[in-house]
Amino acid sequence: MLLRKSSHLPRELDLCSCDYSCKQKNSMSIIEFIMKIKSLSDSLTAIGEPVSDQDQIMNLLARLGFYYNFVVTSISARDNQLSLEDIHSLLLTFEHRLEQHNFVDETGTMTANFA
Repeated sequence: MLLRKSSHLPRELDLCSCDYSCKQKNSMSIIEFIMKIKSLSDSLTAIGEPVSDQDQIMNLLARLGFYYNFVVTSISARDNQLSLEDIHSLLLTFEHRLEQHNFVDETGTMTANFA
């Protein structure tokens, strides 16, 4: 899957030019960021400029911060295209793993939760 600029959208309707806070994930959780992209996409659809799932994926991946480089590279290198839902799932799982790692780093110990 190649990341590319949305070619069919006029420049002013590119998802991430709509709102400065969408330019990079920053301090939002990944679910908040996904919902932000979805909201912008829904707004564009409402004015007659639908955004494809692939364009949503491209915009989402292009705006993630440094910590997501590994997962973005992994997704981009795949031969098969993943659905928008698959991308969301991968990103949520990756964020959860980052949070677990940060918890271990902050406490200096590792804990386990058993179901």
